[in-house]
Amino acid sequence: MINCRIGQNVLSRRIQVSTLSLPYTTTLSNLFRFADLDTLSPCILKQVTGEVPSTPLPQATEQAKNLCINILHLYRKFCASASAPGQLILPEALKLLPLYTLGISHVASKFVRIDCTPCIYLSGL
Repeated sequence: MINCRIGQNVLSRRIQVSTLSLPYTTTLSNLFRFADLDTLSPCILKQVTGEVPSTPLPQATEQAKNLCINILHLYRKFCASASAPGQLILPEALKLLPLYTLGISHVASKFVRIDCTPCIYLSGL
């Protein structure tokens, strides 16, 4: 359960309280079963774009690929160990994750690295 309190205005002294109840799981198989690709892929994209000002673009896209590989390796290791060693096993909810990650790396490779200091300044506004 997450509670968030936000002060609205100093003059009116109102406080807005938002409560969010999130489901949790204790098994890794349920985590992969209920994973959301539409949430995971923007998180990977945000991680790649956040690393671009400080690291070279090929290294940032390589980290996105490694993240995808690690996610699928964990599924293979802990949830689908009964299959043949050479067989590609993907969780149902994340079947398109390799394709999305490849798309992120191709889109990122189209951009030329420039000095991002003004971009960082403007993103904070």
